[in-house]
Amino acid sequence: MMEAGYENALSFARAFRGFVAVSPTQFRATHRAAADFTLPSPVVVTRKDAAMNVEIVEQAPIRAHLLEHKGPVASIPETWAGLWRWHMQAGLAGRALYPIGVSYDDPEAGCGFRYCAGLVFPDGVAASGEVTIADIVGGRYASYRHVGPYSGISAAFQKLYGEWLPTSGHEPDDRPALEIYRNTPYDAPPEGLITDLLIPVK
Repeated sequence: MMEAGYENALSFARAFRGFVAVSPTQFRATHRAAADFTLPSPVVVTRKDAAMNVEIVEQAPIRAHLLEHKGPVASIPETWAGLWRWHMQAGLAGRALYPIGVSYDDPEAGCGFRYCAGLVFPDGVAASGEVTIADIVGGRYASYRHVGPYSGISAAFQKLYGEWLPTSGHEPDDRPALEIYRNTPYDAPPEGLITDLLIPVK
């Protein structure tokens, strides 16, 4: 599963500890408390495209702890690793409810791309260092459930914006696009990863 790209499980464990400061086994154990949390689903307004399984939903506002990504799209996993490392070192292991990615621009736009890796916590958790707290505006979104490796998320977003949106009868809004992670590589294999992709519409 997560060992892909490493010679063996031991080399993966060493790399993981270097990123997050604990072993994969310790990381999984500290997240058991949060595993029982039921992620609230947005209210479905209407289903628009059976082929892509796109739904129009009303998403509630979300308060998240965000770490801004700095660099090319290819290095986004390093930003996520930094966020997980921060939350472990801050003593917040097991308190994160779910991860969320926030895209303020089109990644194909080049240098103007802005992205944040985020974690949602219960109220009362402070931010520190480069991690800040931000309120993500709710509203109407087109929601598509991506099932599979994270490497397919970019292509799915491009299909939503490039193929679905122009023929949907909806107009894009200037709120950020969202990636809501329903599970993580620590509890599901790559082919079982579930990520809800939300693009803002009017």
